[in-house]
Amino acid sequence: MIHSRGGTLAVKLAYSMRRRRTSGRMTRWILLISFFILFARLVFATLGAWHYQLNDIEKIAHPVEQIRNIGDRDNN
Repeated sequence: MIHSRGGTLAVKLAYSMRRRRTSGRMTRWILLISFFILFARLVFATLGAWHYQLNDIEKIAHPVEQIRNIGDRDNN
């Protein structure tokens, strides 16, 4: 076997192979967590936009009632 300061070549190769698998697992976990965060942001933004759209539709559908409500506040 070939000897060097850090140990045999076989040990170095085994260590580097183990390190590659571990870093691959970490990469997968990081990507998975990032995907969940992005997906949650998409859901949150979609629900917020939907709620905003419903409020706009109600304002357009009932403008007379809003004017009446404003007038009622002035009389009190």
